[in-house]
Formats: sequence, structure tokens, C-alpha cells
Amino acid sequence: MLQIEDAPVGVTFLWTTKNVHLRVGGVRQKDGHGVFVPMELDETGHRWLAVVVEELWWNLDAYLAQIEARVKAGTALINIDAIWPKKGPISGTAAEEWLAFLDSRALRTSRSQDG
Repeated sequence: MLQIEDAPVGVTFLWTTKNVHLRVGGVRQKDGHGVFVPMELDETGHRWLAVVVEELWWNLDAYLAQIEARVKAGTALINIDAIWPKKGPISGTAAEEWLAFLDSRALRTSRSQDG
């Protein structure tokens, strides 16, 4: 789990689920497995960020192709602090940005979206 200020946020990996990549929702048990669901159906008491592995792979492939082009062109810069970040809870401005991102990506049931 990520620790954003005092709120834990889980990260769950899905294989090919459509329309939930980098969305925030809940998790509930179904047939012995955790299933990603809209926030209102959560059974854990936490927010969960969904990462769809297939989409992550495509995103990483495109990103690494961009980096490869920059390395070949001699324009790539390395930020050591980005490679080895400080450990501990996310706080301050970074926490505000993360919380705003998570709120903007919340998956809701269609009923709650209407009102």
C-alpha cells in the first residue's frame, strides 16, 4: 500500500480489464478472489488504484522507446533523486497532487454518477 499522508491507498494489478487503468475504486471478495469495483461497493475501507498490466506494458514500451530515442540523440538526463527517492509517507505538495489525482480517477457506479 502507498501511504499518502495518513491514508493508505492500495495498488491492485489486473490483467486485461477494460476502462479501469489508473482508476480508483474499491475491492470486494467474489469466489475467493479480490475484484476491483466502484468505490461504493468496496469492502476493505481503502481506496485502490487499478493498474491494468496489458496497458501498463504498452505505456512502458512507448515510454522506453522515447527514452531510447533521447539516449541515441544524446539529450537524455538522469536525475539521481528520481531513481532513489526518499522513503516514507508521501506528504506536502506531493500528497496534495496524489490525492487530487486519485479523486479525479474515482470509479463510481453509474447510479452515483447521475446524482
